[in-house]
Amino acid sequence: AVDTESDALSASIKPSFIALYEPDGAEDILFICDYSFAKIRMVKQGKLSTFINEISCNSLLVDGDTLYIVWVREISKINIKEMLKQPLPLTFIGENTPGFTRFAGSINAGFSGDGGPAKDALFSDALRTIKKDSENNFYVLDGLNGRVRKITKNIQGIDIITTIAGSNTFSGD
Repeated sequence: AVDTESDALSASIKPSFIALYEPDGAEDILFICDYSFAKIRMVKQGKLSTFINEISCNSLLVDGDTLYIVWVREISKINIKEMLKQPLPLTFIGENTPGFTRFAGSINAGFSGDGGPAKDALFSDALRTIKKDSENNFYVLDGLNGRVRKITKNIQGIDIITTIAGSNTFSGD
């Protein structure tokens, strides 16, 4: 089913996170994690429409033309320009969704992967947010595991994950 555009000010949404896409020479697009409705919505020129259906999104990050999507225990990435050429809305069917690439995590819950490829890491069910620093490192809040994890590209171009804070036990200052 094709999602129709509606006036963004009168739309019913349950936002949990937003990210702004600012393409060169084009209109800005605001992406919204609409967690309660399991959608990623987009607002462009005052109109709201569904970008991706059937995805329980926890967080978003826009980096250039790439949209990183944090959902349950995995982080996927898509090329925004390429996806906007497709008929919308897209329907998310997990890791095999055309155009989606797994960046980190898997469908399985747990804790593992430190020192190895981020794609092989396990996260808790409370994967919450992703941030990027000026050196192209990514930081992920792995909630129920009580950890902050860092993803850094090694010299072979592989994204490697490590824990930089937390141990899932109470201690500290």
